[in-house]
Amino acid sequence: MIKFILLSGSVLMLSASLISGGQSLWISGKAVVAQWLLNSAWHRSVSTQIPDKAWPWADTAPVARLSIPSLGESFIVLSNASGEALAFGPGLVAGNPDKLKEQAIAIGGHRDTHLSLLEAVEPGTRVWLQNIQGQSQQYEINQHQIIDSRTQSLALNHTQAGLVLITCYPFNPATVGGPLRLVLTADPVPFTAPNLEDPTHTSNATQPYQISDFNRQI
Repeated sequence: MIKFILLSGSVLMLSASLISGGQSLWISGKAVVAQWLLNSAWHRSVSTQIPDKAWPWADTAPVARLSIPSLGESFIVLSNASGEALAFGPGLVAGNPDKLKEQAIAIGGHRDTHLSLLEAVEPGTRVWLQNIQGQSQQYEINQHQIIDSRTQSLALNHTQAGLVLITCYPFNPATVGGPLRLVLTADPVPFTAPNLEDPTHTSNATQPYQISDFNRQI
């Protein structure tokens, strides 16, 4: 009887381990498949110059590709920063990537997945953004800010090119959530973007973007 109980316990433990391992493999497998589908959707979007969903029920589509060559990283930027979108990649918070030479673009993402690398990004780091029209712009990180989303807002320039990257802060919190955001701003590097004329802007008009609007668990 004792042997039977021990054997039954071992079988249950093994079964639980297999179920847990199976769930882990399933999650990892979904992530790999999702990235493959997103890459396919990105190439279709570039080909047609129309954002194309990676799967029929997706509430988002690729609109840009963000690259940090010095870190060997590249991400597809999705058309919004909804909960579903941020599960698969950085999302567009504000701005229009179709006008990346004319206005600031803000991109947000999770601090523990796609944008965890922002912890290692220093001033002077070069970042590339490409839209689905095939146009590219290079930027240089020039400022780090820690913003309290409860009391502070971020002014985005709608008449001059720039890039803003946003994620939650700190990167290894004791508790989930929190109001702090790491905000990295970058200026365009002139004469490096292919197939684009260098625009001249005389206006510095800005429009406040409420960081509290992006007060999701990123």
